[in-house]
Amino acid sequence: MKKNVFLKVAAAMLVLCLASTCAIGTTFAKYTTADSASDTARVAKWGITVAVSGTLFGKDYAAATAGTDVANRITAATSQSVATASVAGVRDKNIVAPGTMNDTGFQVKITGTPEVQYKATAGLNSVTIEDIFLATGEWGVMVPVYGVNDATDISGYYTVSGTTYTLNGATAYDSAKTYYALHDYVNVTADYYPIAWTVTEIGTAPAITETHLVNADGTDGIAAKIADNLAAVAGNANDGINFGYTLTWEWEFSVDAATDAKDTILGNLMAADTTNKVVKKTGATYTSALTDGTDYNLEIAFGLNVTVDQVN
Repeated sequence: MKKNVFLKVAAAMLVLCLASTCAIGTTFAKYTTADSASDTARVAKWGITVAVSGTLFGKDYAAATAGTDVANRITAATSQSVATASVAGVRDKNIVAPGTMNDTGFQVKITGTPEVQYKATAGLNSVTIEDIFLATGEWGVMVPVYGVNDATDISGYYTVSGTTYTLNGATAYDSAKTYYALHDYVNVTADYYPIAWTVTEIGTAPAITETHLVNADGTDGIAAKIADNLAAVAGNANDGINFGYTLTWEWEFSVDAATDAKDTILGNLMAADTTNKVVKKTGATYTSALTDGTDYNLEIAFGLNVTVDQVN
């Protein structure tokens, strides 16, 4: 009897336990919906390089190598064919002369493939661009004649008043006057530029046809054209750029008498001799009152600014 009661109680407890388990299972069941997202970024690539390099001129130029047509090359050698003088122990400016050259040159180049839009700006900075030239006209050097007396034929000699030299002609000899002979005469029929410039384009740069660094009449020359073309550089993101110029020069060592005479006038102008005066013809007379930058120019100057910026 007791055994049957115990079995009944045990069976009842088992039923309750199973019912409790079902209730717990129902309590912890649920619906679940989920999502996730992430993102990363890096700095956009720039990588544009503006490289301005090289040297155009020097204080020393080496003599020609046997068998070459070029007389001198810019150099740091100890044996020079052309070299600037020392003034109180200080070397003067860079110089050029007939026979000198630079065949490696000055180079400006823009390269790169940025991941942003870009545009260049360029200009001739604060340097006044100059090129050596001798203006159109009849030129010579007035040299004093010594030993002149009343027996000398002075009809072909000149006398001076201020800066004006007048042919003596039939005027009688005057012992109080100094007489001059005209040397190194040359008729310059077109403005003479002794430096031959060569512009070589790099990559996609357009050719430049100008022949002078800057023109005597003030019109744009090579320098302005290089700046204008560089300022036109622009591109969108991932547009690659390889653009620039190499500038070289030569002052040819001439065997032509007329060219030699022009070079000689330029050299004498640079010497600024107080006795032998460089003159230019004006009408029937010659004058030593010459204007630097109009009648001639004895210096070369070249300057360039280049900047490339990102644009929106």
